[in-house]
Amino acid sequence: MTNIWLHVFIHVHFFVAGYLYCWSIAGRDNSPYRASLHVRLLALFLGIAAHGYLAKLMYINLWPSVSLYNNQTYTVEAIQSAAQLMYYGGDLAELLLAVALFYGWYKKRNRYWKRHPHVIRSFLF
Repeated sequence: MTNIWLHVFIHVHFFVAGYLYCWSIAGRDNSPYRASLHVRLLALFLGIAAHGYLAKLMYINLWPSVSLYNNQTYTVEAIQSAAQLMYYGGDLAELLLAVALFYGWYKKRNRYWKRHPHVIRSFLF
């Protein structure tokens, strides 16, 4: 890449977009307009599907084959290794994000049951 500022901007964009995505799904603070667990799960699973689809598209179609910046053609091995890193590395990141989401949900439910023990008794007996 010949333009260093464009390179830095793209990396900052990826970092900020990933941070906002993770915060909106499994952020620790309760915002007043926080989406429900079902909506956040749907966003997570759609993100997983889109991420996997893009990685498979890169692996099979060898996309992008030509750089837009200096007409450099990428090798087949470079594109396929990038797609594998995106596929398997993305799975690990998405698994950690799902664990964080369910851990927050579990803690919230556990606090609810501790504050309302009569609900458990009336439900069980």
